[in-house]
Amino acid sequence: MAKTFKKPLNFVILAALLSICILACIYYASPMKIQRIKAAYAGYSSIEELSEYSDMVIIATPLKEFEECPPTIKYNPDGRIEDEYTVSPFGVKKVIKGDSQLKSADILQPAAIIENALGKKVLRITGDYYTVMKKGESYLLFLKKVEEEGFYSVVSLEYGKYNLDGGDQDEMSITEKSGKFKKVKDMAKARFKKTFDSIQ
Repeated sequence: MAKTFKKPLNFVILAALLSICILACIYYASPMKIQRIKAAYAGYSSIEELSEYSDMVIIATPLKEFEECPPTIKYNPDGRIEDEYTVSPFGVKKVIKGDSQLKSADILQPAAIIENALGKKVLRITGDYYTVMKKGESYLLFLKKVEEEGFYSVVSLEYGKYNLDGGDQDEMSITEKSGKFKKVKDMAKARFKKTFDSIQ
């Protein structure tokens, strides 16, 4: 009768724990997951429309990395996320419409970093094409004043911000996916590129 050999129980447990540790390391070391939240919003077809609706039009740059800015998360009575955003400080390079003396502004971005049930950070973004703005990059921004809060909000998600020098690769990638956004961005380039270039 052939003799059978069983692996010691402690070896099996050790192997299982090692596998779990490896999987956990892979999970937590992987890039931050992006979760997009559907939203209904106005998509503008011209720069004139955007400018008319906006309280302020500026060229500005984020002074901090998005991850450095504390998110605001609001919950409904059922404990579900009702609203989420992040207010980032910006340095103003040029005022095209609005207070010409403005040197800095706090601007709401429709995105927030949260932790899921497993403690993994997730970037939640409202809208299909909005991308968070990068520290050091310059943007043409169309803004609305949020009077009760004292900061500004980007108008109509991605339609309210344009990185015109091509330094923001995330926005560049999104531009190729949305024909309508690309069309309006091309209009922004045609109208404001000289102004944008003059302050770089």
